[in-house]
Amino acid sequence: MRLHWKEEHMSTLRPAKVRKTKYGTYLVEYFSPDNRRRRVSAGDDEQIARRMAVRFTDWLMEGKDPEKEIDRARQAEQARLVTLRDFYPVFMDRHGRYQSQPMQELYSIFFRNIDRLSSISDVPMADITGGMVSDYMDNRINTDGVKPATVNREASFIRCVLNLALRRNIIIKNPLQGFKMLRENNKRELQVPPDRVLALLEHLPGSVANIVEFAIYTGFRLKNILTLKLSQVRIHESDETGEVDLYVKGGRWETKPLKLEAIAVIRRAMVGRQEGYVFISPKSGTRYTTVRKTFNRAVRKLELKTIAGDPLCFHDLRRIFATWLQEGGAGIQDINYFLGHRSLATTQRYITIDHKVMGQRLNALPSLRKSTG
Repeated sequence: MRLHWKEEHMSTLRPAKVRKTKYGTYLVEYFSPDNRRRRVSAGDDEQIARRMAVRFTDWLMEGKDPEKEIDRARQAEQARLVTLRDFYPVFMDRHGRYQSQPMQELYSIFFRNIDRLSSISDVPMADITGGMVSDYMDNRINTDGVKPATVNREASFIRCVLNLALRRNIIIKNPLQGFKMLRENNKRELQVPPDRVLALLEHLPGSVANIVEFAIYTGFRLKNILTLKLSQVRIHESDETGEVDLYVKGGRWETKPLKLEAIAVIRRAMVGRQEGYVFISPKSGTRYTTVRKTFNRAVRKLELKTIAGDPLCFHDLRRIFATWLQEGGAGIQDINYFLGHRSLATTQRYITIDHKVMGQRLNALPSLRKSTG
């Protein structure tokens, strides 16, 4: 049936012709598939005009409109020249705006870092290679001193942008599909005994000390703590237990039990109030947007550092929480639940194992066989 149509179409097909104008230029004349007579300027080179006529005839044999094919080729060529910098606003409009606010902020940070290197931000996306991205990652590590985890996330961002460009037919393949990321070692080893944590609390203003103490007793992320409202907290007066509803990373609500000491911190922070945020700034009368500057100043003064020598950061309080839980006998599943991780491997990176303590625990294991002497 298709061959019959093709033969019938071939019998009615009128090839494109070249005509010279009185001005010495050439036109290619043809009848479109809907039988409209069309003329397209072919310049002043006869050979180019004749090659164009042959190409037009080929398109007509395929049932295509030559002018539409020319427009499509022109658009494809323009799209081929689109760079990461050009495409970023489109990416944010078509993909980024559907992500959470923290993710949008991360995208903005990633793009600013990438945009500083014209060797990748100004290159047409169709010409980007895995080698270019590898060079970018090496440059970031060697020049800016960032860690592999950071450049891996930026490379993933580039891959995400290219995926959208692929779906919009701007590129014909994603060069980062299957791209091998750098090996990461994100574990921060900590040894911060309770007396050092107590010293930290004593060096902080009372309202900020409450936030830090609450973080250690709960393992909550800073954003969850600063945005925590009294309406999310339930304290049972009968037995002094309680729980809190958290909107956790990943976009879901979870209910977490509260340690007695955490409840005491909430009571201390909410004196005289029944609504609003749990932790408020005495200066502004509303919640803190961040406490990192105050926290980092106290950390520097006390010289609190990781085993590798990096200054303690607020997120390390989650690691202290996890390590103390583990030292108290909690299993990895319990710690995973309190931290809200989806992966046990992620939780494992939060625990610093004290081999001396672990060795002492081995003494509690029963002897399976008596010594034969």
